[in-house]
Amino acid sequence: MQLWQANAAGRYAHSADAGNPAPLDPNFQGYAVIKSDAAGAFRFTTIKPGGYLVATQSRTPHLHWKIAANGRELTTQSYFPDETANNTDFLILAMQSDRKRSA
Repeated sequence: MQLWQANAAGRYAHSADAGNPAPLDPNFQGYAVIKSDAAGAFRFTTIKPGGYLVATQSRTPHLHWKIAANGRELTTQSYFPDETANNTDFLILAMQSDRKRSA
């Protein structure tokens, strides 16, 4: 399983985020490979990432996950409950809109 995220200021330690004006944190790597035990359990410790803008649209703090097992792969994101910025995150709003159209 892979985890990647922005730092507390909302900046990724990746060349694709070079235009982001938020500061890099030299003490924060921003990604990890996490192994689960035989029962599928895992643990990790990290910081809460900062939100950021994509062009002019806001992203709420979130974690990115890539999970692989039995030849299958899932890439997804997890969000923090009660985060005010969840109400304005353009991807969350798009998913909610898709659900309403599907219902």
